[in-house]
Amino acid sequence: MLVHGDLHQHNVLAASNDSWLALDPKGVAGEPEFDVLPALHNLWDDLVATGNTRRALLRRVAIIVEAGDLDGERARRWSQARAVDNLLGAVEDDDSDFAEMSHHIASWLT
Repeated sequence: MLVHGDLHQHNVLAASNDSWLALDPKGVAGEPEFDVLPALHNLWDDLVATGNTRRALLRRVAIIVEAGDLDGERARRWSQARAVDNLLGAVEDDDSDFAEMSHHIASWLT
């Protein structure tokens, strides 16, 4: 199946006919559950502002899974794997903020 690859709040627009438009697709072959992670790390500050970032993150996962009629376990595992991949890239790029966020996501999804 072809999935967006970078589906998150900033890549979706409401269309004039009450439908939604996804912008800037990466065109990745995979399962729909693969696309959950970008929506978890975007608007990260909103999750932190809740005072319980882990709980807010898990709630966001649950909302996305329900709205997308996705397999929750597969979405969690794909997001965890992608977060670890992001963590490794962030460490290599010396991006400590992204590395920390990716570490939290990966560990909280265990």
